[in-house]
Amino acid sequence: MTQGDQQQDETQMERVFHFLDDLRESGETNMLGATPYVQEEFLIMDRKQAKAWVTLWMMADRCESCNRTERPSCRCGEGD
Repeated sequence: MTQGDQQQDETQMERVFHFLDDLRESGETNMLGATPYVQEEFLIMDRKQAKAWVTLWMMADRCESCNRTERPSCRCGEGD
């Protein structure tokens, strides 16, 4: 994997993590059922890839002040 590919993957992860943070805050679904939402939002992902992103998001560290993912960064500024 080239450095450019790795940066693209990290950018994609940031977008997916922020989407999942927002989805959780919306209360639209239990996060165990988030995979189809990720598939729909990010059309390039197959089910296996979407599930992998959801699993990474669930395992990510959380900011204690706003409970958003610290990786890549939360939006409150305290988790940076």
